Amino acid sequence: MKDRIIELLEKIPVIPIFLGVLIYYGWDVYEFHTAPDREVANFTRDIDGLQGSNDKLQGRVGELKKFQLELEQKRQDIRQLTTRLDEVKANLPEEFNIALFMQTVITEAKKAGLTPMAIRPQERTPKSDYMEHSFDFAFRGIYHQLLMFLKRLTQLQTIVRVESFVVRPTSRRVGSIPEVEGNIQIKGFSYMRTNADEISKTTGGAK
Repeated sequence: MKDRIIELLEKIPVIPIFLGVLIYYGWDVYEFHTAPDREVANFTRDIDGLQGSNDKLQGRVGELKKFQLELEQKRQDIRQLTTRLDEVKANLPEEFNIALFMQTVITEAKKAGLTPMAIRPQERTPKSDYMEHSFDFAFRGIYHQLLMFLKRLTQLQTIVRVESFVVRPTSRRVGSIPEVEGNIQIKGFSYMRTNADEISKTTGGAK
């Protein structure tokens, strides 16, 4: 192409020699910036490649930060789970002694002045991480003694819940006070091992 330009310049003598030189070197500059095998083109491609790599790297950094946030949230959830697990295990026995529980209820009733008539185990109901043990307790006494008995149940070290009770008057009197009789549904609880125990072992408790 350069040879062609020189040939044209030789045939047109009216163009000043400096203009021919300008065109000649102008073509060199044009080729330098546009030819695919030139340094500038290669450098431009390198910049484009680096920009694409940087965009991908920024995307991965963003994904890593998101993963770290999610991981920390999971750790907090596990810490809360193990803390709750420790609280439950501290208040509930793993083995529920039915005979001991029944004897405790009878003893507390007698201390309150009630006359225990019968106590019978009912169904067991599994919950998320504990077991409910229900008992039907029949009694006889006066209202004041019943209230004292319920208060004593709340002061036991083991967790006890009174779900419902039925009270009806009898034909007898204790002094001048009418006697009552009834049935109370009393529930005791025991801890039931779950998958949370395995999580607690793996994470080393609530630390």
